[in-house]
Amino acid sequence: MTDLDQVRHTLFNTTAPRYESLIMPAFGPLAESLVTKAALRPEALVIDLGTGIGAVAFPAGRVARRVIGLDYAPAMLPIAQQIGRQQQAHNVVFHQGDMHRLPYRTDTFSVALASFGFNGVDPRPVFSEVRRILQPGGRLVLQEWGQVDEASRIVKETVKTHRVEQAHGFLADLRLLGQTPRAWDELNDEEDIARLLRRIGFRQVDTFLEYEALPFEPLAFYRYKTAWAPYQAELAAMSPQKRAAVEVEVIDRLNAWAGPDGRFMWKPELIRIIAGK
Repeated sequence: MTDLDQVRHTLFNTTAPRYESLIMPAFGPLAESLVTKAALRPEALVIDLGTGIGAVAFPAGRVARRVIGLDYAPAMLPIAQQIGRQQQAHNVVFHQGDMHRLPYRTDTFSVALASFGFNGVDPRPVFSEVRRILQPGGRLVLQEWGQVDEASRIVKETVKTHRVEQAHGFLADLRLLGQTPRAWDELNDEEDIARLLRRIGFRQVDTFLEYEALPFEPLAFYRYKTAWAPYQAELAAMSPQKRAAVEVEVIDRLNAWAGPDGRFMWKPELIRIIAGK
């Protein structure tokens, strides 16, 4: 494991405790929407790649015969397993593993799902591995972020404006990771992803550029965006006064869009692709 791989590993592990309470209000509805688009059949054997705490795996398990959720970060899995016990989701299990070397036999799964699971990987070997483990006639159904929405940009730019100039320790590592080009960044849009999938051997690749509209109170949205480890590290390095200023500025700007109920509509752009083996 390279130094940057270790930083990425730590990033997701340290985010895990905040995932259910702060991230799921955004990821949960998007995961449900992806599962609906996948149109799973009752006999399906599904793998959820980059499962986190099971945002996709659990709704998939309400339809499919069996679901395996795979995640790179070990800290995610006990949380997912606890949720599974609470929901009595006996047909959903979780494994720790690396998508670049999937620990499953060829032609195992009928459907592979991935909700924002690919943007941190090298897509060429990962897509090849996904195709390998799919049964003939199996499908990959994925969603990834499209262009950055304005609400997310407000949070990012406000934190960047107030962040400390000199970073040390884990924060310095996270900034280096953020500045390091990712293989995924070579894919500029849904057509680039589709072309790569076709080159790897997927067929009947259908692309969709879609928008979801999710109501959020500005404070809840701010907490969702800043629940991720890079934001947590940036905020922790600031003085309490700076942290408060960031929160007030973001919420004030989002409040300008809020309706009488105090909520605004978050409308992220989503790339969704269905590809057959």
